Amino acid sequence: MASLIAASGIYRIAVARGNDIPFHYIGQATCLGKRYSHHLRFLKSGRHKNIILQRAFDKYGDKSISFEILIVCSQEMLTCYEQMVLDYEINRIGSAQVLNICRECTTSRIGLTTSSETRAKMSAAALGKVRSEETRAKISAAKRGRKPSPRHVAHLKRLADNNTGRSPPEHVHAAARAAKLGTKKSAEELARRQATRRANAEARGYWCSPEWRTKQSARLDLRQRNR
Repeated sequence: MASLIAASGIYRIAVARGNDIPFHYIGQATCLGKRYSHHLRFLKSGRHKNIILQRAFDKYGDKSISFEILIVCSQEMLTCYEQMVLDYEINRIGSAQVLNICRECTTSRIGLTTSSETRAKMSAAALGKVRSEETRAKISAAKRGRKPSPRHVAHLKRLADNNTGRSPPEHVHAAARAAKLGTKKSAEELARRQATRRANAEARGYWCSPEWRTKQSARLDLRQRNR
């Protein structure tokens, strides 16, 4: 079994739905065990890229999820076998029960172009969408305590090194100034920013109260007059 987990091949994730036909998701992996752990981790944290599979997981729970290895093959044959299995599943249980978003299998989405119509639909769906407090709390809990991998740290360092000493072009500055020109922040926004700054300052131990600031200003004025 351990050799199968470490092998490359085609797998199926099934989502049991009681007496209804289970949902199926077909995928390929160069390491089947790691791929399943990856799916499970992102599903439990609510961050899976396949929104249909994520919704099915949220609705039926992790107890309904099962992972099955269908084919063990070389990495060169992964896409070919995945397409064959996916087509078979669609014909066997119906397209609605198959949760794969992409029905044309590729080794990755690199090079695939999203049509203008699809982009417009994605933009319209996301426009004005606000996450609930419950969703925000779940995302925060999932990310809390996580440490970036050494590879990610090295990537961030490369970005920082590449951007050191660089500034955006003048037309970017001009566009930013034009966008902010004449805009006024609401009283609620100003109060929220003030509260955030104060909380951050108190957490770092250098918050100065308004009374302290008044006294300090008076001392500076007195010092200036005595010069």
